[in-house]
Amino acid sequence: AAALAAQLRARGWGTLDGFLPASEADELRDFVLAKRAGGRLRLGRNAHEGAVASGKGKNDEYAFLEQQELEEPGAAALKRCQRRLNELIVRLMREQALPGLGGVQLTQGT
Repeated sequence: AAALAAQLRARGWGTLDGFLPASEADELRDFVLAKRAGGRLRLGRNAHEGAVASGKGKNDEYAFLEQQELEEPGAAALKRCQRRLNELIVRLMREQALPGLGGVQLTQGT
């Protein structure tokens, strides 16, 4: 987490080797590509970003998944990735590795 935090502070982005095992990365990729092929991914900014979003165009793709989609094959890889991301964020906050996270309260919908 310390190396990632240093990268984030220095350039605003970073890499973390080995975050997902190869088999989980493949499973997650297949799940996302299936959502794209099914027309479920949307391009650009979503409504909740509001004033915090920059005025620049975005190339993000996103989908708000329904509960039944979280039971589909491949969704387990998404859940594991989400859990790992949550654990990483908590670790960065506990270690006070990113001062910008100080006082931030993270919430997550289900």
